[in-house]
Amino acid sequence: MQDERQASASPKRLSYVKYDARSRSTESGEVEYTGTLATLVASEVDNNIWPSGALTRRDVVMYHYDQKVISTTADAGWVAVSNETGLTQRNVRNRLSWSLAVPVLGSGASIATTPNVVRTFYSYDPHGNVVAEVYDIPKDAKVNSDRIVKRLDYVWDLSTGNITSVDYQTQVVGENQPKTDRFQHRYTYDKNAHLKYVETSRNGVIWERDAAYDYDRLGTLRRVTIGEDSVQGIDYTYTLLGDLKAINHPSLDPANDAGQDGTGTGANRNVAKDAFALGFSYHDGDFEKTVGSTESPFNTNNTSFLQHEGTGLWSGFIGATTLHLAEITVPSGSTLMRNGALMGERLTYDRIGRLRVVTTYENVGNTWTSDATSGWSSSYMYDQNSNLTRVKRSEALSATPGLYDDVTIAPKDLSGNNSNVIDVVTDAGTNAVAGFTDLRTQTTAQNEVDVTGRVVEESNSGLARTNTWTSTDSLRTVC
Repeated sequence: MQDERQASASPKRLSYVKYDARSRSTESGEVEYTGTLATLVASEVDNNIWPSGALTRRDVVMYHYDQKVISTTADAGWVAVSNETGLTQRNVRNRLSWSLAVPVLGSGASIATTPNVVRTFYSYDPHGNVVAEVYDIPKDAKVNSDRIVKRLDYVWDLSTGNITSVDYQTQVVGENQPKTDRFQHRYTYDKNAHLKYVETSRNGVIWERDAAYDYDRLGTLRRVTIGEDSVQGIDYTYTLLGDLKAINHPSLDPANDAGQDGTGTGANRNVAKDAFALGFSYHDGDFEKTVGSTESPFNTNNTSFLQHEGTGLWSGFIGATTLHLAEITVPSGSTLMRNGALMGERLTYDRIGRLRVVTTYENVGNTWTSDATSGWSSSYMYDQNSNLTRVKRSEALSATPGLYDDVTIAPKDLSGNNSNVIDVVTDAGTNAVAGFTDLRTQTTAQNEVDVTGRVVEESNSGLARTNTWTSTDSLRTVC
């Protein structure tokens, strides 16, 4: 495989994949070559050895199957790994035994002496579940012998396929292995194989319960209790359609909370009052429940929920969100805007589901007041490819609230065609907000792209950055 960037490089480059007789990938990467692509393909397409060590390869990943690693296995560095971790590989036939990755493998270079090689080793149970992994990582990219070796062990419930424990650094035997970074996770499930408890330990003796999970009869998550001491309970309420209606209750009133946290009574009497809550509104009547003459606090008409616009949306899109964070104590001389306030955002979309307007509201005395154009709000416009072309944002902090962002975004022209790369950003917003760094107008040619559209140079907003990429289009470095 070759793209325009690789064809124009000097020397030319080519992406490759090698397979074994069972069509399993054994090596992939990018190789430098001379001559023409046609000549190369004609001579090497059926050569399982190509590319050979005489060629420079980049982003090389190698996969080894079926055979356990032994002390004489080339390029594995197994003696040091085995001595440090005590790993014994099992059940690797027909499975990945180990792999390695190296950014650059020079012409004639040996992996055994090449720095910056990352290796991973595996062991399995008879069912094919990974029971142990060892990571052999260079501590210094320039020194091959200075390495970090870490081990993970897994235990599985073979009847359900659920993992029951993950142990980090518990089986290591090497003198160079630190014992202070040992950490273990333990998982307990209910009779329906739903996760019930998560516990952690640093020594395998004293365990702390990090979370407990409760479900309804349909297996839907209804509650998570956080911490050994039940410091918080997180309750989930759903509509009949299965959409999430609330996390806790937006009023933060313990009497309205589904789990009754903070009331001092009931099953959760020792759990602290909720510190946060989220609510969602979709359409009229999305949640209706009445027991006798008592309406549920989650009903559509409850004033703690910001309601959607009009009759709402039946597509599953969120029409409005509500957020309530408990008031916190701030340092003397500092202020926190709307500390402890019940806030909400109303969302509107275009016909194909793209977000168009977000307007902030505040609940004061059970009445929702819109910030509108004199407060916090945002609006968005798109091109036919759904790329943002215009963003307007209003603020409520300055003496005369108004637009602090009125951004027009223009795409970069590539060979006469608009691309998905931002080229020019113009901000016509005039309001400055104390404590905020406003977006700066970005002139043309501040984003440089290569022939495949990857951004390689950025010099916008007063910052200069250079990006490098791997042959698989993953970002390698930003500097």
